[in-house]
Amino acid sequence: MKKYISIICLFAMASCVSLATKKAEIKKQLMKPELMPKLSKGFVIQKLPNWQFHGFHNVLHYTPKELMDVGDEFIYNSISASNSDAKGRSLQSIVDNAVNKRMSHIEITNFKMFSEPTRYGESIIVTYDSKVRGKEYQTIKQYYKYKGRVYRVFYYARKENFDKYSKDAIRMMKTFTITE
Repeated sequence: MKKYISIICLFAMASCVSLATKKAEIKKQLMKPELMPKLSKGFVIQKLPNWQFHGFHNVLHYTPKELMDVGDEFIYNSISASNSDAKGRSLQSIVDNAVNKRMSHIEITNFKMFSEPTRYGESIIVTYDSKVRGKEYQTIKQYYKYKGRVYRVFYYARKENFDKYSKDAIRMMKTFTITE
């Protein structure tokens, strides 16, 4: 019996080491600098020195460096940016659709929406709190529509981290520049 328990323990330890190695390798792949031009095609954001680039879900992200090695916190606390074809839709309809889609599968509270003039025309900003799998988050999203494309820049973080990094995050979000 002891022999079987020893063998089971060895397999369990080997699989844990293998899983940790696999996670480290995936994280390394997400942080390759050569990914940045592909993920930020059409825009730039000036990264602060205490933030780290990564390409989680094939989207540009910046996360505070001190959270990069704390479990999966780099996924849950970051500035993200992306763009896509607006497909002839108005900015308001794009934002409404995104908000409705989000509300259909997570609990959202303290929702606010307002517009702000920018050098790219009117932008729409939404802020909200949410709860996903028992964890609380806060989010700021800014949407732009420019030359037939919609740009999304947002900061989201677990509630306990939001205030700690929000000034840096907003400072970086304000550097958002469309390059096309």
